[in-house]
Amino acid sequence: MLRYLEIKERLRESILVMQPNDKLPSRPQLCKRLDTTRTTLDKAIKELVEEGLLTAHNGSGTYVTEKSIDQVTIKGSLGVIVPNIMESVYPSMVRGIENIAHKNGFTITLCNSDSSVKKQERYVHQMIRSGVAGIIIVPVITDNPQKIYQLYEQLCRVQIPLVFCNRNIPKIDVPFVTSNSFYGGYLATRHLIVRGYRHIAYISRKNYCTSVERCQGYLAALVEAGLDIDREIIVLQGRSNSTNEEAGYVEMARLLKEGHAMDAVFCFNDYVSRGVIRAVRERGLRVSADIGIIGYDNEIFGETMNPPITSVSYHNLEIGEKAAELMCTMLRKEKLPEFKYYLYEPEVIVRESSLGPERKEVIKIV
Repeated sequence: MLRYLEIKERLRESILVMQPNDKLPSRPQLCKRLDTTRTTLDKAIKELVEEGLLTAHNGSGTYVTEKSIDQVTIKGSLGVIVPNIMESVYPSMVRGIENIAHKNGFTITLCNSDSSVKKQERYVHQMIRSGVAGIIIVPVITDNPQKIYQLYEQLCRVQIPLVFCNRNIPKIDVPFVTSNSFYGGYLATRHLIVRGYRHIAYISRKNYCTSVERCQGYLAALVEAGLDIDREIIVLQGRSNSTNEEAGYVEMARLLKEGHAMDAVFCFNDYVSRGVIRAVRERGLRVSADIGIIGYDNEIFGETMNPPITSVSYHNLEIGEKAAELMCTMLRKEKLPEFKYYLYEPEVIVRESSLGPERKEVIKIV
């Protein structure tokens, strides 16, 4: 790419996160910031002026025009960013978004963040430059949310509507559509209790809002049934920094080695449950008869495992459709309710990993 074109694109990125009538830094300051010559900078600015994104006033400076903001709100495409479209949660969700987008005359632009803050940021900037009408996003989990806040502040400045799916970012006031993780955790644990399990562990890889909500549901079900809460078999933050499956294996192997009384495990997701099953088998125990196991997310591989994994499923298609409906409402400039939080109820998909222990104690649950 010619150097002046590179400088032009970098200036365009800066313009898109500025307000109309904002003044650009002086030419010497821009030359220093962009590491370029005055001739190259002048050529890049000249073309942006000709395109109507900037206006230059002799003796006063160079300013952002209204047109630069209008260009990023052109209807046509909705940006969609998910962690990984290969995970079974997301194909149906994206399909739901596409269903509503198509009905309203939009296409969708789909990107995978791979749970990377940097990759998510790069895609958001690319979507701003390409002129998407709005962005529906599953935010990346991060221990340092400051950079995420800065990213969404940029979206607010360029007036691009935003909808969160599955996860939200505290203090960012945008519509949020998700499944009820508390209720899902309650249903999963209640299922195990009804099947006759009494000493139920909970294992998650990472301590964040969703894992905490599922744990709260788990605790509620234990309290309702009058069962003791053993805090030694509750794992919110796995000691392994690797995958969910590896964390499940490491934590379950540790709990078994320490000799904790357990006859079932509620796993944060199906990948954790796959690791838990491996640890159970290595110990010479039987899945379901000795240790009941339930996962979450209803991943496709769960159906083909031996035994197939009982899992909690939530309404992915409906969540995607609702997110797109909210987006279209915003793009029509229609007012949303003040309470913009939408919850869908999950359900248990029963398979052979949680049929009940060989010895059951009866507890009546109303």
